[in-house]
Amino acid sequence: MLLAGWGGGRWRSSLNNDGSPLQVSVSLSGSGARPAVRLIADPAAEAADGEQRWHRAGGALSAVLASYAPDLKPLCDSVIERNLPAEPAFRAALPSGAVWLAADLAGQGMALYATAKWGGGSQRWMRARRWLDEILPASSTAHEILDRLATRAVLISVGIEGATPNNARAKLYWRLDGTAALRDLGIPLFESAAVSEFLSEVIEDRRIPRAGIVGSIGFRVASGSISDVKLDVCGHCVRRTPADWMQAIDRSIALFGLAPLPVECPTLLETAELAFIGLGLDAERTPRLNIYLKRICL
Repeated sequence: MLLAGWGGGRWRSSLNNDGSPLQVSVSLSGSGARPAVRLIADPAAEAADGEQRWHRAGGALSAVLASYAPDLKPLCDSVIERNLPAEPAFRAALPSGAVWLAADLAGQGMALYATAKWGGGSQRWMRARRWLDEILPASSTAHEILDRLATRAVLISVGIEGATPNNARAKLYWRLDGTAALRDLGIPLFESAAVSEFLSEVIEDRRIPRAGIVGSIGFRVASGSISDVKLDVCGHCVRRTPADWMQAIDRSIALFGLAPLPVECPTLLETAELAFIGLGLDAERTPRLNIYLKRICL
């Protein structure tokens, strides 16, 4: 469903470093909680024709909404209408596709992510601001944050996550620009000790390009307040062996008091590669660890 009936053609996706269109996301939260497992996909990634790719992606979105979160259709429509080009031909011409989809394997909840990589930097933030003005009941908090992000970060995508309008979150994904640091954003959650501890644990003394770290912030659609923040670190930008990664994951689980992985550690990265690893904090600073897995490059 997520891959829109993949026909076995050559992949043309930017979801992973090898062009493959699928990830498994395992999210670990407090001790005793069951892991949340999602599939994230770039639908119709093998379609060479942009219009065909967009048409098939739209069909996949309709199917995922119907099965996982039918009440989110108006919010998903707003993502597309307010953040992607209005002209179908321009939308179809976006490189590497326009949208990604995700679904929770427990049976409820989905996500739609749309690229923001078109137009100038200020235009991207202006589109996001107008979109949030439309879907949030109060957008003053979002305005204050976007004012700071717009001068310090590059917006790369926006999205909706959730199962119903009551628990839905509007998400913005970005990379820091120039010489800006997390402390320059003025967002208290990013100044939490947990964030610096996570980065130190995962990166240690290795060098990593600035593009290898993606930040995000979410807003509750029901209230307009901040729902969470997250930092994702590219697994291919931090040089580690699979065994090193498993040790880093285990140390992070212990550091933040999270539920352990429900698999034998030696087997996890023998059958998949670590695409990203991320630390999220909700508004109460409760941590979660997100592990994104992809197929092994041959």
